[in-house]
Amino acid sequence: MKYNLVFDIGNTNIVAGFYEGKTLKHTFRFDSDRKKTADEFNSLIFGFANELGISLKDVSKIVACSVVPTLTRTFEQVFFQYFTCPYKFIDGLTPLGITYFTDDPSFIGADLVANAYGVWKKYQSNCIVIDIGTATTIQLVDKNGSYLGVSILPGMKSSATSLFKQASQLFDVKLETPKMLLGNNTQDALLSGLVYGHVFIVDGFVSRIKKEYDNLKDIKVIATGGLASLLNQLTQSIDIMDINLTIDALNLIALL
Repeated sequence: MKYNLVFDIGNTNIVAGFYEGKTLKHTFRFDSDRKKTADEFNSLIFGFANELGISLKDVSKIVACSVVPTLTRTFEQVFFQYFTCPYKFIDGLTPLGITYFTDDPSFIGADLVANAYGVWKKYQSNCIVIDIGTATTIQLVDKNGSYLGVSILPGMKSSATSLFKQASQLFDVKLETPKMLLGNNTQDALLSGLVYGHVFIVDGFVSRIKKEYDNLKDIKVIATGGLASLLNQLTQSIDIMDINLTIDALNLIALL
């Protein structure tokens, strides 16, 4: 049995998946620890594969996207030293058939490229893609594979971390569904501001994008990322939760 192995290397987490054809068989994740060596990451990957009963010799292709340059170099070492199959990192210059309205698409993040390709191929529709992670990205891709633009804003966790560092009387709170819109204590007030504030930003962006691009009909709103499920309960604008969008896209690229 042969597998494609894909890696979505983000600022906080690395998400990986084993695919058999188009089918996701197993997924695993670990921290984006910039201090780890190639040997240490290989041990982690080998350990996960071993638990799943998969031999890394059965990996026929590796595709990765990374937004962390130091980890890109580390994982290039991992793939070169410990795997015999072909591997590649995608970016805005990877020939995928996407049309970019910029002179230099190399500046477009690899995760944005993957998500754009993923919604284009999976949904074949005009799509707003909202990726809610360390940063929140909101991008628009039309049904012809045209990348129409993106907005990048601080994610909920990074906003919270910045706030706690600057305001000494505020303290860290666990991100979860707020009990009420207006809190009657510091914890509930913080939770409401962090979560509902992000909900209103997302709903506002979606509404404004649909208004400004009213030539595009039937725009689907796809949410992905580590905190997408939290916002999905509260937002009025998300149509589809696709938690595996990025790694699914990487696998589709591996199948090209």
